[in-house]
This record gives sequence, C-alpha cells and structure tokens, in this order.
Amino acid sequence: MNSELTQFELDVLDATLKQHASCTGRGYKFTTLRVARRELSGVGAYIVLERDGQSPLQAGTNDQLGFTGELKVWGVPSGLGAVVDVESGQLNHIEFFTYGDEAWDGDTSQGVVIPDSVRSRLRRG
Repeated sequence: MNSELTQFELDVLDATLKQHASCTGRGYKFTTLRVARRELSGVGAYIVLERDGQSPLQAGTNDQLGFTGELKVWGVPSGLGAVVDVESGQLNHIEFFTYGDEAWDGDTSQGVVIPDSVRSRLRRG
C-alpha cells in the first residue's frame, strides 16, 4: 500500500504522543511516516505503519500508548478509542476501536480529535 496517513490519523498520533511524557511527541517528524496497510474489522481498524526511515521515539522499547479524550467520527455515536503501538522504539500501528458493538466503516474524513486537555478547557469556559 505505502500511502500517507489521513489528517485524522496524524492528529490522533500527535495528540497521543503529547499525552505521554515518555515520547518526543512535540516536534516528531510525521512527514516521514507511511502506511504499510489498513485493516478494517467492522468495529475498528489497524493502521500499520512502515518502519523503515522512521525517527525513533524516546518511549520505552515496547509500549501501548492510549489516547485520552474524544474521537468523533460520522456514524459512531459513542466515538472511537485509540491506542498507538510502539515496537523497538518505533511507531508500529494505530488501533482504532468502537465502544461496545457499534459498527464502523473506517471513514475518518470528517473525524474530530478532542484531547482531554482541550475538553476540560471547553467545560470550564
């Protein structure tokens, strides 16, 4: 496949890395990332990344980095969750999942990423 990440996928990666102190989320070179393949399950998706040419993270060798906040996509009332998998210090894949058994066709074209830090400011404001 070897395609580019969608804007939604980039936004999720950026927000997730910023939420984890063990990562160099700020300033990470996302422009070097390419998608090896996309696997859709009907209730989630795996976005598997090419690992050649990636900048290393400062995360542990192997980590599961959970996104904290809201991921809104069309047709999924409860939204999505996401986990970024790090293997040998490199981004391996993004896993998206629905809550419960809500069906999802994998469309993120109108997706919105709302990290907890933004969500809490919106509640106070």
